[in-house]
Amino acid sequence: MRAPRVRRTSSARTLALALALALALALTLTAGACGTGEITYVNPPSPPSTDVTIKLAPDAEDLSLAAALGWAAAIPGADVSIIPVDSSASPLVSVSSISGEITLPGLAAGTYLVRVQRVLTPSEAAKLPSTATGIDGWATLARVVVSGSTRNVPVAVQASRRGSLTISEWFFNDPQDPKIGSYSYSQYIELYNNADTTVYLDGIRFGQGFHLSYDYPNFPCSAYLQTTGDTTSIWAIDVQQFPGRGHDYPVAPGQVVLFGQDAIDHSVIAQGAPDLSHANFEEEASLDVDNPAVPNMKSVGPRFQQYHGINLNPLFNVVFLSLPVTAADLRYSPSLGSDYRWERYVAHQTVSDWAVSVFARGP
Repeated sequence: MRAPRVRRTSSARTLALALALALALALTLTAGACGTGEITYVNPPSPPSTDVTIKLAPDAEDLSLAAALGWAAAIPGADVSIIPVDSSASPLVSVSSISGEITLPGLAAGTYLVRVQRVLTPSEAAKLPSTATGIDGWATLARVVVSGSTRNVPVAVQASRRGSLTISEWFFNDPQDPKIGSYSYSQYIELYNNADTTVYLDGIRFGQGFHLSYDYPNFPCSAYLQTTGDTTSIWAIDVQQFPGRGHDYPVAPGQVVLFGQDAIDHSVIAQGAPDLSHANFEEEASLDVDNPAVPNMKSVGPRFQQYHGINLNPLFNVVFLSLPVTAADLRYSPSLGSDYRWERYVAHQTVSDWAVSVFARGP
């Protein structure tokens, strides 16, 4: 007698097919194993960790201010964020102790950004010397590397001084367009007035300082110690100057202004490029487009800009701002491997956490 036929439903056929595929996959994986018939999954070891103490101390130039506040060699009560650079882990947030310390148990090895902010209370600000005007707190942004043997990490914190024109944002990237390739003419810089009074841009200069990216046998670093070893100055051949006769271009406290290579909408030319058609200023060059509605800067350095303005590299260029000077105020160096003499600007105050903005003057 023939056994009765079993009629499978659609769901039964689906389940049977899934089981068959799972079995086939298991056989395939087993056959592919290296002679053992099994697959072993190996997890990479976790990075070493250690107990780390971050010590916040006043910058060497601000020791007298810390002493006036009774802080000695520590910054107490500061808000601190420890941000991992090489992972997606959440930032660690803490407040420094009376001795300026933050203890982090079991911190994984890696690179971290340490962001510090300490706002002065009115009573604390009253303790500062009368000559220390415009100081409303302490702040810094430090990059630290932690290894398995790290125990103590010193971080110098600077007094936050109001009264500077600061580079608050820059775009030196070259957008990569799939049709035209690299596009290098949409760079811009944003300036922020961090002072309590109006700053006038008239005559202020923006430039690219001398730097060395490589050490060549015929052009060793030792040949340029006159400039690279000069800790008080910046040397430049590419310089642009804001227009005006003294009080034509005011920047109010808290106001920002933006200047770019070309004040046009670059996004219609290259994918990822910004729209700079509403920039406040554009750099001068002889062979580029001009937006008649936007004031032009003037190329005043030893090397006149022919194409679009100063072209900067985001990895190694030194960018600075200079107080108004004339050619008679500046000293000049030999050619430094080019056909131009380099102008010397004497730095007297850094104005940016990122160390890309330096206010300078003539000698």
